[in-house]
Amino acid sequence: LDQMSGRLGGGLDKLVQAAVQVTEMSKELEEKKAIVDENAIKVRVLIDDINEKTEAVTKRKEEASAAAEQIEKDSVIIEKEKADADEALQAALPALESAARALEELDKKDITEVKGMASPPPPVTIVCMCVVILRP
Repeated sequence: LDQMSGRLGGGLDKLVQAAVQVTEMSKELEEKKAIVDENAIKVRVLIDDINEKTEAVTKRKEEASAAAEQIEKDSVIIEKEKADADEALQAALPALESAARALEELDKKDITEVKGMASPPPPVTIVCMCVVILRP
């Protein structure tokens, strides 16, 4: 009986120790669970923030893509207009050079004749205005 009593006492001591350890571990578990819950909330907030930023970035990327397409279309139009303007300039340059040469051929007598007119005809007035513009 003593032997059984000793074994029973040893078993009870181990059960008491196990109960104390379970109580300590339960406290640690509660503390760690609180930390885990807090971190889980932070992670949820972080995930929500990441999702919002991802949506914003996706929207900006789409806007940038649309802007790039529009810029490409505008670039084609600008190139065409530039080519047209260059062509018009090349067509106008000979006339400009011819007008500049004609301006150099004017002498004082021609200017005096125009000054002598009380009211020059409209084509003469237009030519005189062109001469004023072309003269350096």
